[in-house]
Amino acid sequence: MAVALHAYARRGALEQIRYSVEELSEDVNALDIQHMTAMHYAAKRGFAHIVHYLHDKRADLEIKNGVGQTALTLASQANQLEAVEALLKRGANAQAQEEHGITALHRACLTGNELLVRTLIKGKADPLAIEGFAFESALHYAAREGHDEILRAILEHVKQPHDIPDHQAIEEERDMLKREQGESAYRCGFRARRLDERNSRGETALHLSAANAHLQCVKVLLQMGTESWKRWFLEVKEGKNEETALFLACKHEHNDVARFLLDEKADPNTSNAQGRSPMHVASQARNLPLLNYLLRAGGNFMQETLDGSVPLTHLHPDRSLLLNALRPLGPTPSQEEEKRSSEDVLMLVSDVGGGRAADAQDYMTRRRIMIAETFKAHAKLSHVDPQRFLAEQEEARLRRLRSRMEHKAMSELETRLRAETAQKKIARYWKDYQRRKDEMRKELQKKKRREEAERARKEKYSTSQVK
Repeated sequence: MAVALHAYARRGALEQIRYSVEELSEDVNALDIQHMTAMHYAAKRGFAHIVHYLHDKRADLEIKNGVGQTALTLASQANQLEAVEALLKRGANAQAQEEHGITALHRACLTGNELLVRTLIKGKADPLAIEGFAFESALHYAAREGHDEILRAILEHVKQPHDIPDHQAIEEERDMLKREQGESAYRCGFRARRLDERNSRGETALHLSAANAHLQCVKVLLQMGTESWKRWFLEVKEGKNEETALFLACKHEHNDVARFLLDEKADPNTSNAQGRSPMHVASQARNLPLLNYLLRAGGNFMQETLDGSVPLTHLHPDRSLLLNALRPLGPTPSQEEEKRSSEDVLMLVSDVGGGRAADAQDYMTRRRIMIAETFKAHAKLSHVDPQRFLAEQEEARLRRLRSRMEHKAMSELETRLRAETAQKKIARYWKDYQRRKDEMRKELQKKKRREEAERARKEKYSTSQVK
């Protein structure tokens, strides 16, 4: 029975497999109820010697199981290096895809086995292949899991343009950017590596590494380029909320990652779709070490969001927290001045060159008066009506706010439609799988009935011969 052959393959019983194939003439490509062959089970359990034997007996390496996985994909998913080497040596297709476009390399990146990944790449696996569910490459998988050595292995392989399948397209892009020159020419060389490839949510590998606190992965990704390219890459925003890698690191309070990104000259004042900057999220979390890093890197305490709030809004209830955050930046208020500061303190700064701290309310009052006088003077010189100008500015702000809200609504709609489409595909695949499973069950039942009928006929014939 083929079922026995599958059981022997699961146990690694080579002698029983040899007896079943050579003496009982069992079909090595026979499928069980899960659409699995003996080769699938041997590869999944890591029995390389059985893989070699079955292939010698003409076992098909490219048969897919009920969810579209070949023997190589199963071996990669189970982290079976010897079985993967045996399958590749026998000619298995390293670029075979499951139903959602997931390859053996995607599965290998989840295991954290660098040698397994290098073996697959050496066996012609495409490190730039995009799976069809979340539109992620092997880079995304490795970055999310924090496997920095796997990231390095993939990037080393795609370093040269001739290693990339779509060589012609890259050559055309290079020619175009030679004409444009500038920083985009730097991006050309690294666009070829697909470092800025985005998934369905608009995230790059750098976004995933920063959001999941994988500092070594962030370092690997940023070490691969020139300074000009690095400055551009640090400011790439993800698709849904337009957040940079630094914003995500601050949002999840990954201080080490945020500090490294700031050391690499990431902008602490880059805002997202709601106008929030890393300063806002650090202030809201009351993360003093992170606030100190951001302030030293040039973070703006008075940057406004679309709804008009500033980072200091979140520190306002606790004056001591605000003072602690500002102390590293210069002279601190004396105890008497600190006592005189009222509860609605917005900001404490030092007079330029004065050596003493100014009262926050006096400072803000002087600043507002100065801004108002400067505005009136400019308006008078340019013959602009101040009230009309302010109304136009407010209208423009509201237009920007509406535009961002519409963009957010469209992004959410697109995400929801993608999710609904994915669910429909999964339901369809599951229905097909159940149908195939039922057909296999019926086929096995028919075969069993035929065998029983044949056995009964032989017994009847033997009895008649004896009589």
